[in-house]
Amino acid sequence: MRRHGDLGMIYGESETTVNASRAYAEKHFEVVGQLLDKRPYLVGDQFGLADLFLMSCIDWANAYQVALPDSLHVYHAHIAERPTYMRAMKRNYPDLFGGN
Repeated sequence: MRRHGDLGMIYGESETTVNASRAYAEKHFEVVGQLLDKRPYLVGDQFGLADLFLMSCIDWANAYQVALPDSLHVYHAHIAERPTYMRAMKRNYPDLFGGN
């Protein structure tokens, strides 16, 4: 999506590719959302590396306005309350989160 959307002037714009990528991502997020309907974390009963990666994927999806199932919105809101997540976001995106 980024390559043929935001960076279209470099790689060539392709609305077809961007739309296909969006649909592909939404299909996979739907599967993950169904999994998270049944448990609080991706693997096991506590936050782990897979959850960290998923949070970055959800942040990306939100930035690109990819449709997410409700369960992923709930999951994201829950994980985003973690102090370490908030600190990381402030450090990595100080203009958005008022970090230093």
